[in-house]
Amino acid sequence: MSSASPQGRWSSRTALLGTLLLALAVHGPCLFAGFMADDFGQQGVLAGRAESSHWTRWNLYDFGSYADLGAAEESAGAFPWWVDGDWRVRFLRPLSSASLALDHGLFGANALAGHASSLALFGLLLWAAARLFRRLGIPPGVCLTALLVLSFDGGSLIPVGWIANRNSLLEGLFAVLACHGALAARESGSRVQALGALALASLAVAAKESGLHVMLLLCWLFWRAEVPGGGPATRFPRLAMAAAVIGVGYVAAYGALGYGSNALFYPVPWSAPGPFLVHALQTLSSAPLAALSPFSADLIVLLPDRAPALLAVALALGLPAALCIGRVLRGEPAAGLLFLWGLAALLPQAGAPPSDRLMFTAMIPWSCVIALFLARSLRPPKDSLPPRHVRVLGLLVGLGAVAISGPLLVLLGAGFARGSRDLARAVVEADVGSRTLGPRDVFLLQASPSSMIALNPMAVWRFHGGDPAVRIHALQAGQRALSWRRTGKHSLVFESREAPFLGSPFEKVFLTRPAGEAARGGRRWERAGFRVDASADDRGRIGSLHLELESSADDPRWRFLVWQDGRLTHLPPPAVGDSLELSRGFKDPLLP
Repeated sequence: MSSASPQGRWSSRTALLGTLLLALAVHGPCLFAGFMADDFGQQGVLAGRAESSHWTRWNLYDFGSYADLGAAEESAGAFPWWVDGDWRVRFLRPLSSASLALDHGLFGANALAGHASSLALFGLLLWAAARLFRRLGIPPGVCLTALLVLSFDGGSLIPVGWIANRNSLLEGLFAVLACHGALAARESGSRVQALGALALASLAVAAKESGLHVMLLLCWLFWRAEVPGGGPATRFPRLAMAAAVIGVGYVAAYGALGYGSNALFYPVPWSAPGPFLVHALQTLSSAPLAALSPFSADLIVLLPDRAPALLAVALALGLPAALCIGRVLRGEPAAGLLFLWGLAALLPQAGAPPSDRLMFTAMIPWSCVIALFLARSLRPPKDSLPPRHVRVLGLLVGLGAVAISGPLLVLLGAGFARGSRDLARAVVEADVGSRTLGPRDVFLLQASPSSMIALNPMAVWRFHGGDPAVRIHALQAGQRALSWRRTGKHSLVFESREAPFLGSPFEKVFLTRPAGEAARGGRRWERAGFRVDASADDRGRIGSLHLELESSADDPRWRFLVWQDGRLTHLPPPAVGDSLELSRGFKDPLLP
Protein backbone atom coordinates (compact mmCIF):
# COMPACT_ATOMS: atom_id res chain seq x y z
CA MET A 1 0.00 0.00 0.00
CA SER A 2 1.40 3.35 -0.98
CA SER A 3 1.69 6.26 1.42
CA ALA A 4 0.93 8.54 -1.55
CA SER A 5 -2.59 7.12 -1.78
CA PRO A 6 -5.36 9.65 -1.00
CA GLN A 7 -6.77 7.12 1.43
CA GLY A 8 -3.61 7.19 3.52
CA ARG A 9 -2.58 3.56 3.12
CA TRP A 10 0.28 1.91 4.94
CA SER A 11 3.77 3.22 4.33
CA SER A 12 5.08 -0.27 4.99
CA ARG A 13 3.32 -3.36 3.71
CA THR A 14 5.89 -5.49 5.51
CA ALA A 15 4.84 -4.16 8.92
CA LEU A 16 1.19 -4.89 8.22
CA LEU A 17 1.94 -8.34 6.83
CA GLY A 18 4.09 -9.19 9.85
CA THR A 19 1.35 -8.06 12.23
CA LEU A 20 -1.27 -10.12 10.40
CA LEU A 21 0.92 -13.22 10.42
CA LEU A 22 1.59 -12.81 14.15
CA ALA A 23 -2.13 -12.38 14.82
CA LEU A 24 -2.99 -15.53 12.87
CA ALA A 25 -0.15 -17.50 14.48
CA VAL A 26 -1.55 -16.74 17.94
CA HIS A 27 -4.78 -18.48 16.86
CA GLY A 28 -2.95 -21.32 15.09
CA PRO A 29 -3.67 -23.96 17.80
CA CYS A 30 -7.40 -23.66 17.07
CA LEU A 31 -6.83 -25.23 13.65
CA PHE A 32 -6.70 -28.59 15.43
CA ALA A 33 -9.74 -28.17 17.69
CA GLY A 34 -12.01 -30.37 15.56
CA PHE A 35 -15.77 -30.00 15.75
CA MET A 36 -17.50 -28.99 18.98
CA ALA A 37 -21.06 -28.65 20.32
CA ASP A 38 -23.35 -27.16 17.62
CA ASP A 39 -20.86 -28.15 14.91
CA PHE A 40 -21.89 -31.80 15.11
CA GLY A 41 -25.58 -31.14 14.63
CA GLN A 42 -24.91 -28.71 11.80
CA GLN A 43 -22.66 -31.22 10.07
CA GLY A 44 -25.43 -33.80 10.40
CA VAL A 45 -27.86 -31.42 8.69
CA LEU A 46 -25.35 -30.65 5.92
CA ALA A 47 -24.85 -34.37 5.36
CA GLY A 48 -28.63 -34.87 5.09
CA ARG A 49 -28.94 -36.93 8.27
CA ALA A 50 -30.71 -34.50 10.61
CA GLU A 51 -32.70 -32.06 8.50
CA SER A 52 -36.08 -31.00 9.91
CA SER A 53 -38.79 -28.52 8.93
CA HIS A 54 -36.80 -25.67 10.52
CA TRP A 55 -33.25 -26.93 10.74
CA THR A 56 -32.05 -27.02 7.12
CA ARG A 57 -28.71 -26.57 5.38
CA TRP A 58 -29.66 -22.94 4.62
CA ASN A 59 -30.93 -22.26 8.15
CA LEU A 60 -28.35 -23.93 10.39
CA TYR A 61 -28.97 -21.68 13.40
CA ASP A 62 -32.71 -22.32 13.60
CA PHE A 63 -32.92 -25.00 16.29
CA GLY A 64 -36.72 -24.90 16.24
CA SER A 65 -38.93 -25.46 19.24
CA TYR A 66 -39.64 -28.44 21.44
CA ALA A 67 -43.31 -28.28 20.48
CA ASP A 68 -42.34 -28.96 16.85
CA LEU A 69 -40.22 -31.97 17.76
CA GLY A 70 -41.28 -35.15 15.99
CA ALA A 71 -41.83 -38.42 17.82
CA ALA A 72 -38.76 -39.96 16.17
CA GLU A 73 -36.52 -37.06 17.23
CA GLU A 74 -37.84 -37.16 20.79
CA SER A 75 -37.40 -40.92 20.98
CA ALA A 76 -33.83 -40.55 19.71
CA GLY A 77 -32.94 -38.26 22.63
CA ALA A 78 -32.39 -35.07 20.64
CA PHE A 79 -33.04 -32.98 23.78
CA PRO A 80 -32.16 -33.52 27.46
CA TRP A 81 -34.88 -34.87 29.74
CA TRP A 82 -35.38 -31.51 31.52
CA VAL A 83 -36.24 -29.42 28.44
CA ASP A 84 -39.40 -27.34 28.92
CA GLY A 85 -42.33 -27.88 26.57
CA ASP A 86 -42.42 -24.24 25.44
CA TRP A 87 -38.67 -24.09 24.70
CA ARG A 88 -37.71 -22.28 21.50
CA VAL A 89 -34.39 -21.08 20.05
CA ARG A 90 -34.67 -19.87 16.46
CA PHE A 91 -31.96 -17.67 14.97
CA LEU A 92 -32.03 -16.31 11.42
CA ARG A 93 -28.48 -16.29 10.04
CA PRO A 94 -28.63 -17.17 6.34
CA LEU A 95 -25.18 -15.80 5.43
CA SER A 96 -23.45 -17.77 8.20
CA SER A 97 -25.41 -20.88 7.19
CA ALA A 98 -24.36 -20.40 3.56
CA SER A 99 -20.73 -20.09 4.66
CA LEU A 100 -20.86 -23.42 6.49
CA ALA A 101 -22.71 -25.02 3.58
CA LEU A 102 -19.99 -23.81 1.21
CA ASP A 103 -17.31 -25.31 3.45
CA HIS A 104 -19.14 -28.63 3.45
CA GLY A 105 -19.64 -28.53 -0.31
CA LEU A 106 -15.95 -27.90 -0.92
CA PHE A 107 -14.32 -29.98 1.80
CA GLY A 108 -16.99 -32.26 3.26
CA ALA A 109 -17.01 -32.83 7.02
CA ASN A 110 -13.42 -31.67 7.38
CA ALA A 111 -12.90 -29.78 10.62
CA LEU A 112 -9.38 -28.64 9.72
CA ALA A 113 -10.67 -27.01 6.52
CA GLY A 114 -13.49 -25.36 8.48
CA HIS A 115 -11.06 -23.91 10.99
CA ALA A 116 -8.77 -22.75 8.17
CA SER A 117 -11.72 -20.93 6.58
CA SER A 118 -12.50 -19.19 9.88
CA LEU A 119 -8.85 -18.22 10.33
CA ALA A 120 -8.76 -16.80 6.79
CA LEU A 121 -11.91 -14.77 7.51
CA PHE A 122 -10.27 -13.44 10.67
CA GLY A 123 -7.24 -12.37 8.65
CA LEU A 124 -9.52 -10.61 6.16
CA LEU A 125 -11.31 -8.88 9.05
CA LEU A 126 -7.99 -7.61 10.45
CA TRP A 127 -6.95 -6.29 7.04
CA ALA A 128 -10.29 -4.52 6.60
CA ALA A 129 -10.01 -3.05 10.11
CA ALA A 130 -6.56 -1.69 9.29
CA ARG A 131 -7.93 0.10 6.21
CA LEU A 132 -10.82 1.50 8.23
CA PHE A 133 -8.58 2.81 11.00
CA ARG A 134 -6.35 4.50 8.44
CA ARG A 135 -9.37 6.15 6.83
CA LEU A 136 -10.26 7.51 10.25
CA GLY A 137 -6.84 9.18 10.35
CA ILE A 138 -5.24 6.80 12.84
CA PRO A 139 -1.42 6.71 12.55
CA PRO A 140 0.06 3.49 11.09
CA GLY A 141 1.82 2.42 14.30
CA VAL A 142 -1.37 2.87 16.32
CA CYS A 143 -3.27 0.79 13.73
CA LEU A 144 -0.81 -2.06 14.11
CA THR A 145 -1.17 -1.91 17.88
CA ALA A 146 -4.96 -2.00 17.52
CA LEU A 147 -4.74 -5.16 15.41
CA LEU A 148 -2.62 -6.82 18.08
CA VAL A 149 -5.01 -5.79 20.86
CA LEU A 150 -7.95 -7.23 18.89
CA SER A 151 -6.11 -10.45 18.01
CA PHE A 152 -4.82 -11.05 21.55
CA ASP A 153 -8.12 -10.32 23.27
CA GLY A 154 -9.71 -13.39 24.88
CA GLY A 155 -12.99 -12.63 23.16
CA SER A 156 -11.49 -13.62 19.80
CA LEU A 157 -10.75 -17.21 20.88
CA ILE A 158 -14.23 -18.69 20.40
CA PRO A 159 -15.29 -16.78 17.24
CA VAL A 160 -12.06 -17.87 15.55
CA GLY A 161 -11.73 -21.30 17.16
CA TRP A 162 -15.34 -22.57 17.09
CA ILE A 163 -16.64 -23.11 13.57
CA ALA A 164 -20.30 -22.61 14.53
CA ASN A 165 -19.43 -19.20 15.97
CA ARG A 166 -18.23 -18.00 12.58
CA ASN A 167 -21.35 -15.82 12.57
CA SER A 168 -19.47 -13.34 14.76
CA LEU A 169 -16.54 -13.21 12.33
CA LEU A 170 -18.85 -12.51 9.41
CA GLU A 171 -20.81 -9.92 11.37
CA GLY A 172 -17.59 -8.14 12.33
CA LEU A 173 -16.15 -8.29 8.82
CA PHE A 174 -19.21 -6.77 7.14
CA ALA A 175 -19.60 -4.23 9.94
CA VAL A 176 -16.09 -2.95 9.23
CA LEU A 177 -16.63 -2.94 5.46
CA ALA A 178 -19.96 -1.14 5.83
CA CYS A 179 -18.47 1.53 8.07
CA HIS A 180 -15.55 2.00 5.68
CA GLY A 181 -17.96 2.31 2.75
CA ALA A 182 -20.12 4.85 4.57
CA LEU A 183 -17.10 7.03 5.42
CA ALA A 184 -15.87 6.81 1.83
CA ALA A 185 -19.32 7.81 0.58
CA ARG A 186 -19.42 10.84 2.88
CA GLU A 187 -16.01 11.98 1.70
CA SER A 188 -16.72 11.51 -2.00
CA GLY A 189 -20.41 12.36 -1.99
CA SER A 190 -21.11 9.15 -3.91
CA ARG A 191 -24.58 7.73 -3.37
CA VAL A 192 -23.46 4.52 -5.10
CA GLN A 193 -20.87 3.99 -2.37
CA ALA A 194 -23.50 4.80 0.23
CA LEU A 195 -25.85 2.18 -1.22
CA GLY A 196 -22.95 -0.26 -1.21
CA ALA A 197 -22.46 0.45 2.51
CA LEU A 198 -26.14 -0.30 3.12
CA ALA A 199 -25.77 -3.60 1.25
CA LEU A 200 -22.74 -4.53 3.37
CA ALA A 201 -24.63 -3.64 6.55
CA SER A 202 -27.44 -5.94 5.39
CA LEU A 203 -24.90 -8.76 5.08
CA ALA A 204 -23.81 -8.11 8.69
CA VAL A 205 -27.44 -8.56 9.76
CA ALA A 206 -27.70 -11.72 7.62
CA ALA A 207 -24.67 -13.11 9.45
CA LYS A 208 -26.02 -12.51 12.96
CA GLU A 209 -28.95 -10.66 14.52
CA SER A 210 -26.69 -8.31 16.49
CA GLY A 211 -25.48 -7.01 13.11
CA LEU A 212 -28.45 -4.64 13.41
CA HIS A 213 -26.09 -2.33 15.24
CA VAL A 214 -24.43 -1.63 11.88
CA MET A 215 -27.69 -0.16 10.55
CA LEU A 216 -27.77 2.10 13.59
CA LEU A 217 -24.17 3.08 12.94
CA LEU A 218 -24.93 3.94 9.31
CA CYS A 219 -27.93 6.04 10.38
CA TRP A 220 -25.61 8.10 12.54
CA LEU A 221 -22.86 8.36 9.90
CA PHE A 222 -25.21 9.35 7.11
CA TRP A 223 -27.05 11.90 9.20
CA ARG A 224 -24.02 13.73 10.55
CA ALA A 225 -22.34 16.32 8.40
CA GLU A 226 -18.71 15.98 9.46
CA VAL A 227 -16.30 13.08 9.03
CA PRO A 228 -13.75 12.30 11.76
CA GLY A 229 -10.35 13.05 10.27
CA GLY A 230 -11.57 15.69 7.83
CA GLY A 231 -12.46 15.60 4.14
CA PRO A 232 -15.50 16.83 2.23
CA ALA A 233 -18.76 15.89 3.92
CA THR A 234 -22.12 15.09 2.35
CA ARG A 235 -25.43 14.56 4.05
CA PHE A 236 -27.46 11.51 3.15
CA PRO A 237 -30.67 12.00 5.14
CA ARG A 238 -32.69 9.72 2.89
CA LEU A 239 -30.13 6.95 3.18
CA ALA A 240 -30.09 7.39 6.95
CA MET A 241 -33.85 6.91 6.91
CA ALA A 242 -33.44 3.91 4.60
CA ALA A 243 -31.06 2.28 7.09
CA ALA A 244 -33.60 2.88 9.88
CA VAL A 245 -36.45 1.45 7.79
CA ILE A 246 -34.40 -1.66 6.92
CA GLY A 247 -33.60 -2.20 10.60
CA VAL A 248 -37.19 -1.76 11.79
CA GLY A 249 -38.51 -3.91 8.94
CA TYR A 250 -36.07 -6.68 9.79
CA VAL A 251 -37.11 -6.72 13.44
CA ALA A 252 -40.80 -6.82 12.48
CA ALA A 253 -40.30 -9.66 9.99
CA TYR A 254 -38.09 -11.54 12.46
CA GLY A 255 -40.84 -11.60 15.05
CA ALA A 256 -43.65 -12.26 12.57
CA LEU A 257 -41.84 -15.35 11.21
CA GLY A 258 -41.48 -16.82 14.71
CA TYR A 259 -37.76 -16.27 15.19
CA GLY A 260 -36.30 -15.48 18.58
CA SER A 261 -35.81 -17.44 21.77
CA ASN A 262 -37.67 -18.61 24.81
CA ALA A 263 -34.97 -19.95 27.10
CA LEU A 264 -33.46 -18.83 30.39
CA PHE A 265 -30.03 -18.72 28.78
CA TYR A 266 -31.25 -16.23 26.15
CA PRO A 267 -33.78 -13.93 27.88
CA VAL A 268 -35.42 -11.23 25.78
CA PRO A 269 -36.57 -7.91 27.29
CA TRP A 270 -40.25 -8.16 26.28
CA SER A 271 -40.85 -11.60 27.84
CA ALA A 272 -38.19 -11.77 30.58
CA PRO A 273 -37.21 -8.17 31.46
CA GLY A 274 -35.78 -9.08 34.87
CA PRO A 275 -33.22 -11.71 33.72
CA PHE A 276 -32.42 -9.60 30.65
CA LEU A 277 -31.62 -6.57 32.82
CA VAL A 278 -29.47 -8.66 35.18
CA HIS A 279 -27.43 -10.06 32.28
CA ALA A 280 -27.13 -6.64 30.66
CA LEU A 281 -25.84 -5.05 33.87
CA GLN A 282 -23.38 -7.90 34.37
CA THR A 283 -22.10 -7.57 30.82
CA LEU A 284 -21.74 -3.81 30.93
CA SER A 285 -20.12 -3.93 34.37
CA SER A 286 -17.50 -6.48 33.33
CA ALA A 287 -16.84 -5.15 29.81
CA PRO A 288 -14.28 -2.40 30.62
CA LEU A 289 -11.94 -4.63 32.62
CA ALA A 290 -12.36 -7.51 30.15
CA ALA A 291 -11.43 -5.18 27.28
CA LEU A 292 -8.36 -3.75 29.02
CA SER A 293 -6.91 -6.87 30.64
CA PRO A 294 -6.89 -10.69 30.58
CA PHE A 295 -9.88 -10.70 32.96
CA SER A 296 -12.53 -13.11 31.64
CA ALA A 297 -16.21 -12.14 31.82
CA ASP A 298 -17.05 -15.85 31.58
CA LEU A 299 -15.98 -16.27 35.20
CA ILE A 300 -19.13 -14.46 36.32
CA VAL A 301 -21.24 -17.29 34.86
CA LEU A 302 -18.90 -20.17 35.60
CA LEU A 303 -18.41 -19.19 39.26
CA PRO A 304 -21.91 -18.07 40.32
CA ASP A 305 -21.07 -18.11 44.04
CA ARG A 306 -18.30 -15.59 43.42
CA ALA A 307 -20.15 -13.54 40.81
CA PRO A 308 -20.96 -10.58 43.13
CA ALA A 309 -17.33 -10.28 44.22
CA LEU A 310 -16.06 -10.62 40.63
CA LEU A 311 -18.49 -7.97 39.40
CA ALA A 312 -17.50 -5.62 42.21
CA VAL A 313 -13.80 -6.00 41.37
CA ALA A 314 -14.46 -5.61 37.64
CA LEU A 315 -16.48 -2.46 38.19
CA ALA A 316 -14.07 -0.98 40.73
CA LEU A 317 -11.09 -1.44 38.42
CA GLY A 318 -12.63 -1.18 34.97
CA LEU A 319 -14.89 1.85 35.28
CA PRO A 320 -12.24 4.31 36.59
CA ALA A 321 -9.82 3.08 33.93
CA ALA A 322 -12.43 3.60 31.18
CA LEU A 323 -13.22 7.10 32.47
CA CYS A 324 -9.54 7.97 32.55
CA ILE A 325 -9.10 6.78 28.96
CA GLY A 326 -12.12 8.84 27.94
CA ARG A 327 -10.63 11.99 29.44
CA VAL A 328 -7.25 11.40 27.79
CA LEU A 329 -8.83 10.86 24.35
CA ARG A 330 -11.38 13.64 24.67
CA GLY A 331 -9.81 15.61 21.83
CA GLU A 332 -9.25 12.63 19.52
CA PRO A 333 -11.61 13.01 16.48
CA ALA A 334 -12.25 9.29 15.92
CA ALA A 335 -12.48 8.22 19.58
CA GLY A 336 -16.16 9.12 20.05
CA LEU A 337 -17.26 7.19 16.95
CA LEU A 338 -15.19 4.15 17.92
CA PHE A 339 -16.47 4.10 21.50
CA LEU A 340 -20.13 4.45 20.51
CA TRP A 341 -19.72 1.81 17.81
CA GLY A 342 -18.38 -0.68 20.34
CA LEU A 343 -21.21 0.07 22.76
CA ALA A 344 -23.80 -0.34 19.98
CA ALA A 345 -22.24 -3.70 19.02
CA LEU A 346 -22.35 -4.98 22.60
CA LEU A 347 -25.87 -3.93 23.61
CA PRO A 348 -27.87 -6.28 21.30
CA GLN A 349 -26.07 -9.23 22.88
CA ALA A 350 -26.27 -8.03 26.46
CA GLY A 351 -29.22 -10.27 27.32
CA ALA A 352 -27.13 -13.43 27.11
CA PRO A 353 -24.94 -14.35 30.10
CA PRO A 354 -21.66 -12.39 30.18
CA SER A 355 -19.05 -13.93 27.92
CA ASP A 356 -15.82 -12.80 26.30
CA ARG A 357 -16.99 -14.05 22.91
CA LEU A 358 -19.96 -11.67 22.96
CA MET A 359 -17.51 -8.77 23.17
CA PHE A 360 -15.71 -9.73 19.96
CA THR A 361 -17.48 -7.30 17.61
CA ALA A 362 -17.34 -4.54 20.23
CA MET A 363 -13.59 -5.04 20.53
CA ILE A 364 -13.06 -4.21 16.85
CA PRO A 365 -13.52 -0.45 17.44
CA TRP A 366 -12.48 -0.59 21.10
CA SER A 367 -9.12 -2.10 20.18
CA CYS A 368 -8.36 1.12 18.32
CA VAL A 369 -9.46 3.19 21.32
CA ILE A 370 -7.08 1.19 23.50
CA ALA A 371 -4.25 1.61 20.96
CA LEU A 372 -4.83 5.38 20.83
CA PHE A 373 -4.64 5.55 24.62
CA LEU A 374 -1.42 3.53 24.68
CA ALA A 375 0.12 5.93 22.17
CA ARG A 376 -0.97 8.97 24.21
CA SER A 377 0.18 7.54 27.55
CA LEU A 378 3.38 5.66 26.64
CA ARG A 379 4.71 7.64 23.67
CA PRO A 380 3.45 11.20 24.16
CA PRO A 381 5.07 14.28 22.64
CA LYS A 382 7.84 15.64 24.87
CA ASP A 383 6.01 18.90 25.38
CA SER A 384 2.80 17.23 26.65
CA LEU A 385 3.81 14.57 29.13
CA PRO A 386 0.65 13.09 30.72
CA PRO A 387 0.19 12.79 34.49
CA ARG A 388 1.87 9.92 36.25
CA HIS A 389 -1.38 8.03 36.89
CA VAL A 390 -2.11 8.08 33.14
CA ARG A 391 1.35 6.71 32.36
CA VAL A 392 0.93 3.99 35.00
CA LEU A 393 -2.48 3.04 33.60
CA GLY A 394 -0.99 2.95 30.09
CA LEU A 395 1.74 0.62 31.27
CA LEU A 396 -0.78 -1.67 32.98
CA VAL A 397 -3.07 -1.71 29.92
CA GLY A 398 -0.11 -2.40 27.63
CA LEU A 399 0.95 -5.31 29.81
CA GLY A 400 -2.58 -6.67 30.16
CA ALA A 401 -3.93 -6.18 26.64
CA VAL A 402 -0.78 -7.07 24.70
CA ALA A 403 2.20 -8.45 26.61
CA ILE A 404 0.23 -10.89 28.79
CA SER A 405 -2.87 -11.51 26.68
CA GLY A 406 -0.94 -12.66 23.59
CA PRO A 407 0.99 -15.57 25.17
CA LEU A 408 -2.00 -16.38 27.37
CA LEU A 409 -4.23 -16.70 24.30
CA VAL A 410 -1.81 -19.19 22.77
CA LEU A 411 -2.06 -21.33 25.91
CA LEU A 412 -5.85 -20.97 26.04
CA GLY A 413 -6.12 -21.86 22.36
CA ALA A 414 -4.02 -24.99 22.82
CA GLY A 415 -6.09 -25.99 25.85
CA PHE A 416 -9.32 -25.26 24.01
CA ALA A 417 -8.27 -27.43 21.05
CA ARG A 418 -7.17 -30.27 23.31
CA GLY A 419 -10.33 -30.06 25.39
CA SER A 420 -12.55 -30.06 22.32
CA ARG A 421 -10.88 -33.18 20.95
CA ASP A 422 -11.00 -34.90 24.33
CA LEU A 423 -14.69 -34.15 24.66
CA ALA A 424 -15.53 -35.81 21.34
CA ARG A 425 -13.27 -38.75 22.17
CA ALA A 426 -15.00 -39.23 25.52
CA VAL A 427 -18.38 -39.69 23.79
CA VAL A 428 -17.01 -41.95 21.07
CA GLU A 429 -15.13 -44.18 23.53
CA ALA A 430 -17.87 -44.28 26.18
CA ASP A 431 -18.58 -47.69 27.68
CA VAL A 432 -22.01 -48.19 26.13
CA GLY A 433 -21.83 -51.98 26.10
CA SER A 434 -21.78 -54.54 23.32
CA ARG A 435 -24.01 -54.28 20.24
CA THR A 436 -25.31 -57.73 21.14
CA LEU A 437 -27.23 -56.13 24.02
CA GLY A 438 -29.53 -54.43 21.52
CA PRO A 439 -31.13 -51.04 22.32
CA ARG A 440 -29.42 -49.30 25.22
CA ASP A 441 -30.06 -46.12 27.20
CA VAL A 442 -26.90 -44.53 28.54
CA PHE A 443 -27.00 -42.06 31.45
CA LEU A 444 -24.08 -39.69 32.02
CA LEU A 445 -24.31 -39.29 35.79
CA GLN A 446 -21.95 -36.32 35.73
CA ALA A 447 -21.08 -34.06 32.82
CA SER A 448 -17.50 -35.24 32.48
CA PRO A 449 -14.94 -34.61 31.14
CA SER A 450 -16.61 -31.28 30.26
CA SER A 451 -19.92 -29.68 31.17
CA MET A 452 -20.47 -29.10 27.44
CA ILE A 453 -20.88 -32.84 26.94
CA ALA A 454 -24.48 -32.48 28.12
CA LEU A 455 -25.52 -30.06 25.36
CA ASN A 456 -26.09 -32.74 22.70
CA PRO A 457 -24.05 -35.93 23.14
CA MET A 458 -26.24 -37.73 20.60
CA ALA A 459 -25.09 -35.41 17.80
CA VAL A 460 -21.45 -36.31 18.58
CA TRP A 461 -22.33 -40.01 18.75
CA ARG A 462 -24.15 -39.99 15.41
CA PHE A 463 -21.50 -37.91 13.64
CA HIS A 464 -18.83 -40.46 14.52
CA GLY A 465 -20.97 -43.38 13.38
CA GLY A 466 -21.98 -44.67 16.81
CA ASP A 467 -24.34 -47.60 17.23
CA PRO A 468 -27.84 -46.31 16.26
CA ALA A 469 -29.35 -48.54 18.98
CA VAL A 470 -27.78 -46.33 21.67
CA ARG A 471 -29.41 -43.27 23.23
CA ILE A 472 -27.32 -41.05 25.50
CA HIS A 473 -28.89 -38.93 28.26
CA ALA A 474 -27.17 -36.50 30.60
CA LEU A 475 -28.51 -36.80 34.14
CA GLN A 476 -27.12 -33.32 34.79
CA ALA A 477 -25.13 -30.66 32.93
CA GLY A 478 -22.79 -30.16 35.85
CA GLN A 479 -19.99 -31.73 37.86
CA ARG A 480 -21.96 -32.12 41.10
CA ALA A 481 -20.99 -34.77 43.63
CA LEU A 482 -23.85 -37.25 44.01
CA SER A 483 -25.36 -39.71 46.42
CA TRP A 484 -26.90 -42.55 44.38
CA ARG A 485 -29.57 -44.64 46.15
CA ARG A 486 -31.54 -47.64 44.91
CA THR A 487 -35.05 -47.41 46.36
CA GLY A 488 -36.66 -50.17 44.32
CA LYS A 489 -36.18 -52.56 41.45
CA HIS A 490 -36.88 -49.83 38.91
CA SER A 491 -36.24 -46.77 41.07
CA LEU A 492 -33.08 -44.71 41.59
CA VAL A 493 -32.65 -41.49 43.57
CA PHE A 494 -29.79 -39.04 42.96
CA GLU A 495 -29.08 -36.37 45.59
CA SER A 496 -26.76 -33.48 44.90
CA ARG A 497 -24.04 -32.96 47.49
CA GLU A 498 -23.34 -29.50 46.08
CA ALA A 499 -25.41 -27.01 44.07
CA PRO A 500 -29.08 -27.80 43.35
CA PHE A 501 -29.98 -29.53 40.10
CA LEU A 502 -31.04 -27.62 36.97
CA GLY A 503 -29.32 -24.40 37.97
CA SER A 504 -26.09 -24.48 35.96
CA PRO A 505 -25.62 -22.34 32.82
CA PHE A 506 -25.76 -25.29 30.43
CA GLU A 507 -28.91 -26.64 32.11
CA LYS A 508 -30.58 -23.26 31.66
CA VAL A 509 -30.05 -23.50 27.91
CA PHE A 510 -33.08 -25.84 27.80
CA LEU A 511 -35.26 -24.21 30.48
CA THR A 512 -37.80 -21.43 29.96
CA ARG A 513 -38.36 -20.66 33.64
CA PRO A 514 -36.50 -21.44 36.86
CA ALA A 515 -36.69 -25.18 37.43
CA GLY A 516 -37.35 -24.76 41.15
CA GLU A 517 -40.29 -22.49 40.46
CA ALA A 518 -41.80 -25.03 38.08
CA ALA A 519 -41.11 -27.94 40.44
CA ARG A 520 -42.74 -26.58 43.61
CA GLY A 521 -45.26 -29.19 44.66
CA GLY A 522 -43.57 -31.74 42.41
CA ARG A 523 -42.98 -32.12 38.71
CA ARG A 524 -42.61 -35.09 36.37
CA TRP A 525 -40.79 -35.33 33.05
CA GLU A 526 -41.91 -38.28 30.92
CA ARG A 527 -39.48 -39.66 28.35
CA ALA A 528 -39.40 -42.82 26.25
CA GLY A 529 -38.39 -45.63 28.60
CA PHE A 530 -38.07 -43.60 31.79
CA ARG A 531 -39.35 -40.67 33.78
CA VAL A 532 -37.84 -38.18 36.18
CA ASP A 533 -39.62 -36.76 39.24
CA ALA A 534 -38.41 -33.78 41.24
CA SER A 535 -39.67 -31.29 43.75
CA ALA A 536 -38.26 -28.00 44.97
CA ASP A 537 -38.00 -26.78 48.54
CA ASP A 538 -39.26 -23.41 49.78
CA ARG A 539 -36.18 -21.71 48.41
CA GLY A 540 -36.73 -23.13 44.92
CA ARG A 541 -33.89 -25.66 45.09
CA ILE A 542 -34.08 -29.14 43.57
CA GLY A 543 -31.85 -31.29 45.74
CA SER A 544 -32.76 -34.73 44.42
CA LEU A 545 -33.98 -36.47 41.27
CA HIS A 546 -36.05 -39.66 41.22
CA LEU A 547 -35.37 -41.76 38.12
CA GLU A 548 -37.99 -44.43 37.36
CA LEU A 549 -37.07 -46.93 34.64
CA GLU A 550 -39.52 -49.05 32.65
CA SER A 551 -37.55 -52.20 33.51
CA SER A 552 -35.19 -53.29 36.26
CA ALA A 553 -32.12 -51.10 36.74
CA ASP A 554 -30.12 -54.34 36.51
CA ASP A 555 -31.30 -54.81 32.91
CA PRO A 556 -28.18 -54.50 30.72
CA ARG A 557 -30.00 -52.03 28.45
CA TRP A 558 -29.41 -49.39 31.14
CA ARG A 559 -25.87 -48.05 31.32
CA PHE A 560 -24.72 -45.63 34.03
CA LEU A 561 -21.46 -43.86 33.18
CA VAL A 562 -18.98 -42.08 35.42
CA TRP A 563 -15.55 -40.68 34.61
CA GLN A 564 -12.90 -43.19 35.66
CA ASP A 565 -9.31 -43.66 34.45
CA GLY A 566 -9.76 -41.20 31.61
CA ARG A 567 -12.93 -42.78 30.23
CA LEU A 568 -16.70 -42.78 30.71
CA THR A 569 -17.11 -46.17 32.35
CA HIS A 570 -20.24 -48.13 33.27
CA LEU A 571 -20.92 -48.35 37.00
CA PRO A 572 -23.52 -50.97 37.97
CA PRO A 573 -26.33 -49.58 40.12
CA PRO A 574 -26.34 -50.36 43.85
CA ALA A 575 -28.53 -53.11 45.23
CA VAL A 576 -32.02 -52.23 46.43
CA GLY A 577 -31.66 -50.31 49.71
CA ASP A 578 -27.97 -49.53 49.17
CA SER A 579 -26.28 -46.34 48.01
CA LEU A 580 -23.07 -45.11 46.39
CA GLU A 581 -21.22 -41.84 46.80
CA LEU A 582 -19.83 -40.21 43.65
CA SER A 583 -17.24 -37.49 44.14
CA ARG A 584 -17.23 -34.33 42.05
CA GLY A 585 -16.72 -34.92 38.32
CA PHE A 586 -13.51 -34.42 36.41
CA LYS A 587 -12.29 -30.81 36.24
CA ASP A 588 -13.58 -29.26 33.03
CA PRO A 589 -10.66 -28.71 30.60
CA LEU A 590 -12.63 -26.17 28.51
CA LEU A 591 -13.29 -23.84 31.42
CA PRO A 592 -10.93 -21.62 33.44
